[in-house]
Amino acid sequence: MSHLLQYRARRMAAFSRWYGLLFLAALASLAVYILTLAPSVAGFDSAELVTGAYTLGIVHPTGYPLYLILGKLITYLPIGSVALRVNLMSALFAAGSVLLLGMLIERWTRNALIASLASLFLAFSPSFWSMATVAEVYTLHIFMLTLTILLLDHWSDKQQQRYFFAAVLIFGLSMTNHVSSIFMAVVFVIYLINLNDWKKNIRLIPGALLVLIAGLSPYLYLPLRYAANPPLNYVQSYYEIDLTTLRGMWWMVSGEAYRFFSFGYDFPAYMREVLEAFRLLIRNMTWVGMLLGLLGFFRMKTDVPRHAWALFAFFGLNLIFFAGYAVADKDTMFLPLYLVWACWVGFGIIQAQNLVQKLPE
Repeated sequence: MSHLLQYRARRMAAFSRWYGLLFLAALASLAVYILTLAPSVAGFDSAELVTGAYTLGIVHPTGYPLYLILGKLITYLPIGSVALRVNLMSALFAAGSVLLLGMLIERWTRNALIASLASLFLAFSPSFWSMATVAEVYTLHIFMLTLTILLLDHWSDKQQQRYFFAAVLIFGLSMTNHVSSIFMAVVFVIYLINLNDWKKNIRLIPGALLVLIAGLSPYLYLPLRYAANPPLNYVQSYYEIDLTTLRGMWWMVSGEAYRFFSFGYDFPAYMREVLEAFRLLIRNMTWVGMLLGLLGFFRMKTDVPRHAWALFAFFGLNLIFFAGYAVADKDTMFLPLYLVWACWVGFGIIQAQNLVQKLPE
């Protein structure tokens, strides 16, 4: 028994030593977010989301029901104003994203220090940091995306179906917060077809569809709350759409009201927007992060090719779509790009270390 206790003690010490760095990075990020937290509402969307959460109302398409439900729960905290509490939720999910990202990179690089450093490139990127201090849906969006990838990585490593179905559940839930999570489907496809026994994995799809439906269940919030006639009903007030009908629900969930923004540029203007996306990427990742990310992609492609190509495809879909989305606040919509780039930064740090070691003394 003493040998078993000693073994467990060594394992816990190793866990504390390495994962402590990841938690430290997340806690440091949270501390900064709280210190810079907006004390009240900040901007139109934030005011709308705070009001929607507090009253369990209906906000603008695509409805964001998961965010509103979680936002309502956090309004019960006995601290500050209602707006401050919902702002705090953004900070908590941002810090959680930093932790999950660090855990993900550590699984791939086997180096908690490098993983912690790479996660900070996302944590303190200007766009992500700004969303961590106000009531907005984006830090929850990044949290759900990162958790989905982490669960898929566990599944590909351990080949245990529970991780796959958990990833599907989180994927479904994430779409009830931000429908652009649909781009995560390409990651699922790449994992499914690139595993050794992909024919066996294909048989998981029927069960996965049932789990996905369960994950989408927060959308029931929309017709239920619409029927309750809440104080805030954006859709009824501005569009006179009935969310108790299938047509009304599809209008809401599909974002039909904003469809004219999609690919709203001619080709030359679209290419300028692509360049703008990379300018924003440089602004958020810094030139050092850009160089490390480029090195890291090629290193990751060699070390863990399945994961590298899955992230590359996810990066590409988000870039292609949101570069063509004709709105001004592109920096927040490109947050998934910064998430992927931070993963590549982790491998870039390793590659940079190797290059330095090869230099002549």
